[in-house]
Amino acid sequence: MSASYGGRGKLEGFDSGVRRVAPSFGKQLFLTYSEKADGTLVVESDSERFVAHMLTLDPNVSSFTTQPFTVDLIDRRICRTQADVEEARARHRRLRGKKFYTPDFSVRWHLGGHVMTAVEVKLEGYEGNSDDMQRISIGRNIIESAGIEFLRIIWPKAQRNPLKANLPILVKALRRVDLWPSAEMVQAVESALESGVSTVRELCGALSLSPNLVPTLLVSGLIRGNVRDELINGTMRIEPAYGDLGSLSLLRSLVQ
Repeated sequence: MSASYGGRGKLEGFDSGVRRVAPSFGKQLFLTYSEKADGTLVVESDSERFVAHMLTLDPNVSSFTTQPFTVDLIDRRICRTQADVEEARARHRRLRGKKFYTPDFSVRWHLGGHVMTAVEVKLEGYEGNSDDMQRISIGRNIIESAGIEFLRIIWPKAQRNPLKANLPILVKALRRVDLWPSAEMVQAVESALESGVSTVRELCGALSLSPNLVPTLLVSGLIRGNVRDELINGTMRIEPAYGDLGSLSLLRSLVQ
């Protein structure tokens, strides 16, 4: 969903983090939803919307938020409240050059070496000019000095990239708990795979399944497939997952 041309006046209630969604003219806004982000959230690009989908699906992600804090590049500190940002802006108002940097997301993990990760999202081919890259580099150094991991995600530009088709389908399936496989379905699917079934088409043919159920089988951990590189269709190669959702941990595969 994108805002109409003009100011963003009706979206204040969805603002998150300390970099407020500023009024602008002609700039799109995108709304998406994730329980891991406490409901509706605002992102500023389609690339960020897809990354939000990845974070929603990732079993290792506990929660995430957009624009979580602002880095003061002059004082080399992290501003965690809007008041901190306003005070820093007042201090630096006479200075020229890049003064602040805000990551696109912060992520909290269930397990792992880092409790929090800051994420910067760029579209392939539009990684920014030298000034932008320098601003991000300084911000990254300050963030990492604070003990926060920093990841730079390059979202693929190609329209035919499988992730662009797969992620929305998988997120929708995640919400359809009414379609979760029964114990009988679990047994039937695992038996079919153990007997040699290896593609979506073969599985649907063997069990007379609707292809529309396949995304649910993937997000429930009954089957696994390479959702990063293969479209969810009849030719997708699948194998039993036995409850393992590791195939849905996709964020780090796009790090550059």
